[in-house]
Amino acid sequence: MKDEVIRILKLVEEGKIKAEDAARLLDAMGEAMATPKPGKFIKIIVQSANGDNVNITLPIGLIKMISNFIPKDAKSVIDEYEIDLNTIISAIQEGANGTLVDVTSSEGDIIKIVVE
Repeated sequence: MKDEVIRILKLVEEGKIKAEDAARLLDAMGEAMATPKPGKFIKIIVQSANGDNVNITLPIGLIKMISNFIPKDAKSVIDEYEIDLNTIISAIQEGANGTLVDVTSSEGDIIKIVVE
C-alpha cells in the first residue's frame, strides 16, 4: 500500500492530478484495505469446564452479526474473560488474521477466535 500512496503523491507533485482527486483515491484505498477479504472465515471455539461446547465458523462478511450466532452460555464464558467482541470485530476489519484469542483457564475453559 505504501508504494501506491507514494505513486499518488508523485502524481500530485507532477501536477497530473489535483489534491482533491488524490484525497479521493487515498480514501478509496483505505476503504478497500478495511474491507475483509472474501473467502476468509472466523472461527469461534468455546469449551467451558461445565460441558458447554460451541464451535462456530462464519464467513468474514457476517462479522458484524457474530453476536447473534453465539449462544448465551458461550457469551457468558467470553464475558467472564473480558473478551470484547467489538474490539475483535474492529481488528478483523483492519486486516487482523490468524489466532486473535487463545485462552485456556485453570478451570478448564477454552476460548479461541481465529481468522482463516
